[in-house]
Amino acid sequence: MKKPFKPLIAIVLALCLSVGALVPASAAASASALLHPNWNGWKMAWNVAQLVWDFGAQFFFSAGDAEKVRQIVNSTPILKKSDKQPAVLDLGLEDLAYESFEEFWKAMEDGLKAVGMVDWYIAFKETSKKPIYNVVVIVTTIDQRQYQVDTGADYNWDNGLFYGRDYNGILGRGNDYNAQNHSPQKSVGNIKKYAGFNEGYDFAGQLLYNLQTLRFRFDYQGKDWMIQLWKGSYYLISNGMEVGIYSKPKDREFHYDCEYDNPLVMDGKLWRGDKLICEFAPLNTWWLATFRPENALFNVYTPDKMRFEGSITFKDKAMLTAFKKSVDAQKLQNFSYTISGMKFSYNWTEGK
Repeated sequence: MKKPFKPLIAIVLALCLSVGALVPASAAASASALLHPNWNGWKMAWNVAQLVWDFGAQFFFSAGDAEKVRQIVNSTPILKKSDKQPAVLDLGLEDLAYESFEEFWKAMEDGLKAVGMVDWYIAFKETSKKPIYNVVVIVTTIDQRQYQVDTGADYNWDNGLFYGRDYNGILGRGNDYNAQNHSPQKSVGNIKKYAGFNEGYDFAGQLLYNLQTLRFRFDYQGKDWMIQLWKGSYYLISNGMEVGIYSKPKDREFHYDCEYDNPLVMDGKLWRGDKLICEFAPLNTWWLATFRPENALFNVYTPDKMRFEGSITFKDKAMLTAFKKSVDAQKLQNFSYTISGMKFSYNWTEGK
């Protein structure tokens, strides 16, 4: 394997937790380590805490460093199938959905403490399904034995996506991370799938977001469906785009269910002129959502200055036809499309 490069831990962990978790993560990891003064794991705790804080700060305030992220990823060692394989150390990390970084850290710390860990690094473990690699932690113990710990996360070398193997996000937090364009994106199994959707969400979101939205309602298989698109700025620090797929019984007036049992293959790119802001690779999902934090307010754009291009591949001709009819009925001036088979490709351009 190549020389270990530890900063990847910050990508794998910090970027897939909530904003609020970054600060307590640092304090909790450091404080937790001090409770074990006789265990040299305190050094790892401090290093990880520092990396999480540093990378978190870079992520939210200096997000122009996508190239640095790519360098970190490309420098990560690869554990090939032909290499001597370290014994598997099962800490159960991949089977749990952690409520916070503190909870994850405690599970990690307890397991590594038990085997006398003295050194560690992140590696990509080769699988039979190229370009997919498992993300593992390689641990060296006090007696110089090596173990591998599965994080439950995978990395797709082709599209740069770190994602939870169970599609519930890394560490079960509902967020994945695209290293190619340095942006988080929502996982297929995000817990919001149970919340449904209605226009009241958009009304409340006006306090934090500056968005344009398009709603396309249509009838399909005896239910009312809606596919909604968004583009704009979020929390005044990021640009992003979303597509959601929803449906409801015809006798329900207002609230839609998220169609997580009937996902569609979708992809998207958000542009400001010829600058690619963020990208979502093709994925079978009910909610396409990705955001790119910016390092200055003048890089956060109003939605009318951005262009959203993407595609949706429908299940059958009836669904495609019903959706197309809804689009045509609105006679939108800055929304065009082409159709190839079941694939509906659209271009939502700049403008009001």
